[in-house]
Amino acid sequence: MIQLDEEGALADFYYQMSWNEYVATEPAISPTEAYEQVKQGNFEQYVPFEEGDKLYVTQCERSCCYDTKGFYQPVYEFSGYINNSENLWVCQIPARKT
Repeated sequence: MIQLDEEGALADFYYQMSWNEYVATEPAISPTEAYEQVKQGNFEQYVPFEEGDKLYVTQCERSCCYDTKGFYQPVYEFSGYINNSENLWVCQIPARKT
């Protein structure tokens, strides 16, 4: 991230790099098991579903993200839409077996 002064010159440069360190290998769930979690509604969503909403899942990709403790973990990212193709939807299901 950079910050410029009033004349457009570089005033501040913030370089944040996270160095990941290998900790352990953990067993992972399958994409089918992750999809079952979606079907059961076991995911966080900002705007709650309303009665009669229909969820369409169009894609599943394996990705990684940082969890709340700072660990970089694998997730399944499901995407699609709710009710119509203009109302996009995405959720992440942790791939780590619990």
